[in-house]
Amino acid sequence: MPHSRAAVHGLICLTAATLACSGEDRTTIGATTNLGASSAPLREMTNAERAEDLQQIFAYVRTFYGPYEYKEQRFGYSIPALEATARQMLARTGGDDGFYSAANWFLSRLRDGHVSLESPPDSNPIAQYIIPLFLQPVQGKALVAEIFEPSLLEEGIEYGDEVLSVDGISPFDQLGEYGKLHSFANDLSDQHLIYHALIRPGFAASLRPRAPTAHIQFRRSDGSEYARDLVWREDRSDPLPFALEQGPLPALHKDAFFIHGALARNALVHGSLASWGAPLPFFYTQATAAVFDVTPVGPNAQMLARYGLDPSSAPTDIFAALYSYQGKTILLVRQSGYAYDDPAEIDARLAYYRAILDQYDAFVDGLVLDQTHNPGGNIRYCIDFARLFLSEPGPNFVQAYNTDRTWINEFRAWARASDPTLASEESQNYELRGSLVEAAYDAGKSTTDPLALYRGNELRPDGSYVWTKPRVVLIDELSGSCGDIFPMLIQRNGAAPLFGRRTMGLGGNVEAVGALANSTALLHLTRGLFTSHRDDENYPPSAFIENNGIEPDIEHEISVDDFRNGFVEYMAHFSQVLAAQIDGTSAPTEPPPADPGASLDPAPLPEAP
Repeated sequence: MPHSRAAVHGLICLTAATLACSGEDRTTIGATTNLGASSAPLREMTNAERAEDLQQIFAYVRTFYGPYEYKEQRFGYSIPALEATARQMLARTGGDDGFYSAANWFLSRLRDGHVSLESPPDSNPIAQYIIPLFLQPVQGKALVAEIFEPSLLEEGIEYGDEVLSVDGISPFDQLGEYGKLHSFANDLSDQHLIYHALIRPGFAASLRPRAPTAHIQFRRSDGSEYARDLVWREDRSDPLPFALEQGPLPALHKDAFFIHGALARNALVHGSLASWGAPLPFFYTQATAAVFDVTPVGPNAQMLARYGLDPSSAPTDIFAALYSYQGKTILLVRQSGYAYDDPAEIDARLAYYRAILDQYDAFVDGLVLDQTHNPGGNIRYCIDFARLFLSEPGPNFVQAYNTDRTWINEFRAWARASDPTLASEESQNYELRGSLVEAAYDAGKSTTDPLALYRGNELRPDGSYVWTKPRVVLIDELSGSCGDIFPMLIQRNGAAPLFGRRTMGLGGNVEAVGALANSTALLHLTRGLFTSHRDDENYPPSAFIENNGIEPDIEHEISVDDFRNGFVEYMAHFSQVLAAQIDGTSAPTEPPPADPGASLDPAPLPEAP
């Protein structure tokens, strides 16, 4: 089945979404380090060119932005009024920095994590200013989550230390400034923008360092405070030098752990935005591995063959493990993201999940499915993955599509790519969707009624394997796009309780709608609104994912102490929820005692099949 990236791709990318917005900037701050290759800067755009590009952004939003009316109704603003303010900002500041500041301010007012302006890497000689620490919000504190340079360990900075201030300003006090660069879809997820305290886009004049070093005040876990003057680095290369490296999972066992920081990018991660889409669970730490006797596992060759996979070509980056809790054996499986376009690769990954679930189905008491920190991806992959956990048919994913000629033409192109004669059911479905978009377009509607894209309005269980034992799905405020859709399908089909925090609320497919004429920056916009099918065809604003996200059935906010101590309390709580489901008792809303010694009972695992 052919699939367009625009149609089935709900992928969001940290680079495009938060860091790849840059403009001309010739400012330097003295003795700094060049992290990348230098290149001659482009000349600044003229006033007319900047105004033209800003106007082009407005035109693209008016034409292609699916949630246009939804946003105005939800937030009570007028998008034309936002345009006027952005024009005034550009007139006051001028320069390429002024253009990117005005453009990003306007786009961030949409409160849409899918919306971004991605500039070419050579448009600014300094992409960003960096101190190689990554901060994460935990219970209202800015904690060090990743240390990307070993020399900072020698400075006495440790994972979990609190950053009280940078040059006398609390990271949280500047969240409003960071929100002018980009916004996710809700305030909970926006807290993670505090990483900008130490990673600042080059174009953002209001955040540009004023000295070669930053004076940073820290607080350790014992309450003692210390200060360090750390050098700002000028990054002239990749907009996200600390991006996750892709590749096979390392051969880990519960005693093999890496230091926090750069090595952890391809091994262990600790829950920050820098670990978005990481293949390993953020809570898989030395502490949880020891307390719960966590043992990574995989399907054997016979089980892989049952689902059509050769061991030599099977995916190598899907994490699964067994662990024990109060005498129960639990299978933990991670779904880190859906960002795969090749149908054959999607089929192979789904087959691998079938194999790992089937391998341990009769052996374990229940399943924990970790879908935290999931940045989304391909709709087809997401929907078919959800089918592995459905016991009966239920509502499927649907989207209200923006009414424009692009959608009309794309649906009709997919129809003919599927079957030039339009004789097949699939091609006819695409042709019908094109006609429905056209009818809404002709009627002057901003969006269509919600329409199914893949597998119709009714979602059916997988035809070759379904998990039927007790299960719990982990979500958090960094689960977005398809990371919102999967828990939506699970929750609205009653397939499993959701545990954690409200998801991001990135509720529409995203695509690049066009490059700007002068800056050549590439604009990404949301093209529709996600929800699940309703038989009564009544879709109130609360039914859509955009800005709402998906609420957990059991709320759990990670504590500062638990963050510092390896997430034992977090893992104990969701394990307790699953154990109650196994025993047929009520799920606990509060975590178990902090001291796991007597209550968790990490009994040795029985022999695996």
